[in-house]
Amino acid sequence: MHKFLFALATLVALAVSAGAMDITTCGQSVPAGEIGVLQADLDCSSFAANSVTLGVKSTLDMNGHSIASSSVGGAILCFFGGLICQPKGGTTVCHGHKGSCTVTSSVGRGRVVAPPGGGPGIGSERDIVLQNLDVVGTSIGGNKLTATDVSVTNLPGARVGIFVERKATLTRVESSGGYLGIYGLTLDVKGTDVVVQNNRGGGISAARVRITRLTAVGNGTEPSAAFGAGVAAGKVFLFDSTVTGNSYQGRPVDILAAHRPRIFNTTCDHSEVLDLSQTPSTWGVCASD
Repeated sequence: MHKFLFALATLVALAVSAGAMDITTCGQSVPAGEIGVLQADLDCSSFAANSVTLGVKSTLDMNGHSIASSSVGGAILCFFGGLICQPKGGTTVCHGHKGSCTVTSSVGRGRVVAPPGGGPGIGSERDIVLQNLDVVGTSIGGNKLTATDVSVTNLPGARVGIFVERKATLTRVESSGGYLGIYGLTLDVKGTDVVVQNNRGGGISAARVRITRLTAVGNGTEPSAAFGAGVAAGKVFLFDSTVTGNSYQGRPVDILAAHRPRIFNTTCDHSEVLDLSQTPSTWGVCASD
């Protein structure tokens, strides 16, 4: 029986492997529901389009390799068929097709490099799953993001490290060295072991933040930034975290929140009420408030 199960598992693995397509040149697309496996490092720095395009429910396995994109196209784009636009309330509302794609690396960590001012390192019309990746350059973007073991390190001049519209679920994720580490006006961020540091405009700017073991240090150093602080959100819940040495418009602010922050076993120096109509006031939850 054990030999039979082993043989069956081997056949299944071979079948899955046989169904994968090789990614060897710039401009290839992985069709909906299929798997593409990067066979070697791919330099698309002079390619005037997206380096690799993924269809709905498709997967790109970086296989331990890297992709370098040009300033014209993004490195990896999940494209599900364009926008759907419908009239609503006297205007037109557009959204992408439902679905997700996955970018992962079954061997070591994949590396995605996008130049400052270029297209996104990894972008998606809708939802995206990322695993075992190092992204250098411009942003990761999508409707919903699930990221595990991912780092985003922005080159000088790059803007947002992680730009998500609705929901981000993060596990062992770092976004550092850009303008904003993690950003989305209506974004709900949940995470464990998240690092945002040395982002000039701010660490995390979102609607709601709930993170265990957040490290937010050295963010918001640009005085003219409209965002700022280590964490800026309507509601903030932090557990076992360190949020220190951050600024907002030239003054020390670690947590900037519209509602009283709920922090547990968390080190911070300065909090501030997010209310642009009033003189700055503190929440009284950090050490130097």
